[in-house]
Amino acid sequence: MKKLLLIFSLLVFACSGSDNNIDDPILGSWIGVQFQGSIDEIVSTFYFDQNGTFSYSKQFINDPGSSQQINVDFICEGDWLNNSQNVSSDVSLSSTTQYYLFTFNTCDGEGENFYPTLGINDEIIMLEFDNNFQEFRSVVGEDILFVKQ
Repeated sequence: MKKLLLIFSLLVFACSGSDNNIDDPILGSWIGVQFQGSIDEIVSTFYFDQNGTFSYSKQFINDPGSSQQINVDFICEGDWLNNSQNVSSDVSLSSTTQYYLFTFNTCDGEGENFYPTLGINDEIIMLEFDNNFQEFRSVVGEDILFVKQ
């Protein structure tokens, strides 16, 4: 009986952790494709690092089925911050709705005049993740499903 009580106590202790041990769901590489298979196909890639920086690339692919495929690319770098606790005290890192502040510091390449996919610079953007945190959509801006790589 003492062993059973000890095991139960350990399980309760192990499961009673807080969000402090949960990684931010946005960490890692994400790819989103707009107009897949059309002559206007666009591939957007984000990489969010644990140190609060990100890189973003957008690739415009003209006539993807043609032998004269043309890629027009640009790359941005910047900083990100999960601002969920400042927006709502009910939001934790385990919530499927998260609020982020993105600051685009540099953008280079052809097509750099296009706004980034998630929204305009230095705005708090709400992202909706799926239940497994393997996909997300931005609630504002272009409607693109990003999939974790």
